[in-house]
Amino acid sequence: MSLPNQLTLFRLGLIPFLVLFMSLSGLLWQVLALLVLTVAVLTDIWDGRIARRRKQVSDFGKLIDPIADKIMVCGAFICLVNRSELFFPAWPVVIIAGREFLISGLRAVASAHGRIIPAYFAGKLKITVQNTVIFSALITLIIYYYMRGAGKQAAAEAFLDFGRRFVFVALMLAVVVTVMSLWVHMRENLGLLISAMRAATSPASGDATPSSARREDGSRHQ
Repeated sequence: MSLPNQLTLFRLGLIPFLVLFMSLSGLLWQVLALLVLTVAVLTDIWDGRIARRRKQVSDFGKLIDPIADKIMVCGAFICLVNRSELFFPAWPVVIIAGREFLISGLRAVASAHGRIIPAYFAGKLKITVQNTVIFSALITLIIYYYMRGAGKQAAAEAFLDFGRRFVFVALMLAVVVTVMSLWVHMRENLGLLISAMRAATSPASGDATPSSARREDGSRHQ
């Protein structure tokens, strides 16, 4: 197995630890979550660069790399919804997760038609903004827990209020970019969607063959 694919699988293996650490409260767990997230993002950058430099781009990598990104982002966002320290509503997470399911379905349709949907700039911007949301949330929690542990309760609450607002604004930006990315994918692949819908609604070609064969047989008997 090539090094880029090994890095991608390594990133997949980090996701359970990221979700576990983000689910726990306390300074230590949030620091560990930040370290794991940093390593995961770095491997996401490295595997693509190494694959292009060594010309080791593979179909397996094209499949598993975006899946790893989706699982990591969705898992981290679900953990943040459960953080009482932050204002992290669930409805943006539903929109973001829904977009990932729709694009995965679109890629499956494209694969069935022998096409590969390339990575658009909007998609790269989306994952960057989403990672920024996760990083900012973890940094906010780390500083909050540190200040509270140092006995600076009032300063900790003031900083948490600022961090909570910043994370919420970043989350709203992530929703906007996510919807924009979905629109770009749908617009660029509109012909594919129309073809798939026509194929789904048109009668199967195999149904006409038996009926025509029966008509031919009947004419022979007559």
